[in-house]
Amino acid sequence: MALGGILAVPIVRTPLLTKEGLGVVVGFPLSGSQKILNKLLPLAIQHYQAGQLNVAESICRQILQAAPDDGDAWHGLGIIAAHQGHYDSAATYLEQAITLHPNLAIYYNSLGNVYWYQGQLSQAATVYRQALALQPNYAEAYNGLGNVLSDQGQLAEAEHCYRQAVSVNPSYAQAYNGLGNVLKAQTRWREAITSYRQALTGWPAYAEAWNNLGSVLGEVEEWEEALNCCTRALVLQPNYAKAHNNLGNLWRKQFRFTEALAHYQQALTLSPQFAEAYSNLGNIWRDMGLVESAITCYRQALQLKPLVPIFSHLLFALLYNTEDLEERQPEYRAFDKFCQTLVPAPYQHDQHAWLTRRRGQSRLNIAYLTADLRRHSVAYFMESILAHHDHEQFQIWVYYDYAKEDEVTQRLRGYVDQWVNCKHLSHAALSERIHEDGIDILVEVMGHTGEHRLLVLAQQPAPIQMSYLGYSDTTGLSRIQYRLTDGYVEPLGAADEYSAEQLVRLPRSYFAYCPPASSPPVSPPPMLSKGYITFGSFNYLPKLSPRLLTVWARLLEALPTAHLLIKTNTRQLLSEAMIREQVLTRLQSSGLDLSRVTLADCAETTTEHLRWYGEIDIALDTYPYHGATTTCEALWMGVPVVTWAGRTHAGRMGLSILAAAGLPELIGSNEEDYLKIAWWLARNGGYLQELRQTLRERLTQSLLMDGLGLTREIEQVYRRVITALETG
Repeated sequence: MALGGILAVPIVRTPLLTKEGLGVVVGFPLSGSQKILNKLLPLAIQHYQAGQLNVAESICRQILQAAPDDGDAWHGLGIIAAHQGHYDSAATYLEQAITLHPNLAIYYNSLGNVYWYQGQLSQAATVYRQALALQPNYAEAYNGLGNVLSDQGQLAEAEHCYRQAVSVNPSYAQAYNGLGNVLKAQTRWREAITSYRQALTGWPAYAEAWNNLGSVLGEVEEWEEALNCCTRALVLQPNYAKAHNNLGNLWRKQFRFTEALAHYQQALTLSPQFAEAYSNLGNIWRDMGLVESAITCYRQALQLKPLVPIFSHLLFALLYNTEDLEERQPEYRAFDKFCQTLVPAPYQHDQHAWLTRRRGQSRLNIAYLTADLRRHSVAYFMESILAHHDHEQFQIWVYYDYAKEDEVTQRLRGYVDQWVNCKHLSHAALSERIHEDGIDILVEVMGHTGEHRLLVLAQQPAPIQMSYLGYSDTTGLSRIQYRLTDGYVEPLGAADEYSAEQLVRLPRSYFAYCPPASSPPVSPPPMLSKGYITFGSFNYLPKLSPRLLTVWARLLEALPTAHLLIKTNTRQLLSEAMIREQVLTRLQSSGLDLSRVTLADCAETTTEHLRWYGEIDIALDTYPYHGATTTCEALWMGVPVVTWAGRTHAGRMGLSILAAAGLPELIGSNEEDYLKIAWWLARNGGYLQELRQTLRERLTQSLLMDGLGLTREIEQVYRRVITALETG
């Protein structure tokens, strides 16, 4: 007989809680008769359903004393052990049940659940398939296999399994929930919403489905319903840490940082081992400029659960607070090693087959992989390159990895030969697509920013892989052969030693700025109407390091009438009293006179943002992480930018930009130079007025806006590395 009822249901990620103090095990005189055994088994199920796991276990053991070959009792022990978290024992018991009765699909399904919960995905897939071979219409086994395939990133195959499960059992809530997760991973938001709603139709008290529905509603910006769904999940399950974490995400996407912070902290109170919540909390601290606190959170998250996004958050945060290249190397090496464990066997490119294909083509296939060809700072620098490529020599591909498009995306699409929307593809599927498309050089343009695809490059789908522009340091990924840079940001020496990629230095700045078409005209310097100099910084708050703030305090002290305008690039951040107070406290503790400091929030539109440059006379670059887009914007709006060249790529971008713009007099080699240049500019109003009137024209004629020249130099690099591969 097969053990039915609750003991046979798939193991879920939130096991039933045992009840304490339920008394001694119910005893039965065991004569070995089938009649007695038939009474014991339903009793075990009854106690299991009541959460009395110890009692149920004791009854199963009594059965086995009388009948050691009772497969159902072994199966029951396995289910109970799994719900108690004793997975190795559970597997042993279930394997014994299978040995005794190898033709019962339910035993294989339960063993698959145990393997899945342990993270042994290959073993789980094998036994689920054995269950389906024995019972082809087994909905639970299809669901279990769908879970495994989803975890492995095989989204299409997982979707098929979930759909098979619900075709067998149309009211199967867990399968609809799993299907929703797979559809969400493919950015098929509306289909995912439908699937979660079907799950809730079958099980209205399904807290996980409510939470997931809230998450995907957030993706389509239906904020009120999204928040209500996650709140409903917490009503059903008050200690549901994932729902608090998700609420934090929803509030952060709406730029409500105080609420987000509270939910992340509550998630960690309920679940102190919740790695993703630590990482999300770190993101809030980083947005507020509390870089050290953010780094602490990321390190804690990595100790609990190494994940590629958490590695990237940590590596990115380190750029804000250290100039020591050697200090960052252990983190990059750990990231590279982790990626190699996730992708142990990258593509092996057949040199002969590649050369044969190349001889049949006149153009090289160059592909850019990025999510940032939209209203994003990277697009201001990629547009000139995409617009000027030589399409007779190169077939230009873009793998666009973002769910939405805007007017910038639409414009940039017109510059390329092949545009592939790839957000819905898993890492494995995207790697396969790139490989099948015959890409010769794959250029990733994100590094450790955003929801990057470095794991795609870890699979080496193209024979040559490069990194460029989007990240101000090495990726750390040894399977990327080259990184495009220049001699300003990375002079010969330490950068070569510490970069995982071979550095290819362009003969000019690696930046080519393309200003927004909606740029307002340059306005007169505000000193004419205000009667005093206004310095400004429009950079991301984490770039305002403690050392930098003390230097700014010295500058204002040397110029008693000068003011400082700090505008964030994070929307509504300074509108929240708690965060604004924290920022002001940081500024004051650095010695800044708050009566001479103005804080402003992020502008709603690009045009409005650029108009803010009309409020400042001189822009102050940040340190040790320079601005890039903000520096170019300031110059375009007639505002000179004073920079201070540091030791790292991130701390030398201002040097590269100002050199390309023909403004070397604005570059300091240390903080004293930085102060002297800023002081001199503030005392020379005539020169400031001249710059205000001429900077835009000077920029237009400079290397900084010579997109054609930069593109030709990049194309020469592409030809050179291909020739090396062909002859190597």
